[in-house]
Amino acid sequence: MIFKLKSSAHLVYLSLACILICLSLAYFGRQFGYMKIYFLAINFVSFMIYFLDKKLAIYGWFRVPEKTLLILGLLGGTVGACIAQKVFKHKTQKRSFQFAFKSITCLQILVIIYLYSNVFSDS
Repeated sequence: MIFKLKSSAHLVYLSLACILICLSLAYFGRQFGYMKIYFLAINFVSFMIYFLDKKLAIYGWFRVPEKTLLILGLLGGTVGACIAQKVFKHKTQKRSFQFAFKSITCLQILVIIYLYSNVFSDS
């Protein structure tokens, strides 16, 4: 029963994040560019989910699953997540989480370097 509750909480948080991102894209996308709005939205959502998880941890309530936090980072929210970790001093001591988070960040940096180098090598 507890596993199922945590699993459904994971889906609720990701669903709310998806709804907010979709609404942001629909409202601001055409005006400012869809990719810019996506990255602003996913980083804002990541920051707020870390904030929520920190508050839940303080009060000892059910927490946001680490899987949710890592998925948000994987979807592009690493900047917001990194800022939230520093501001709220949250998830900074757990080594397994930090290893996974830093691996995701390194992977994203490598993808950006690859894409950036391909754009300018074709010119």
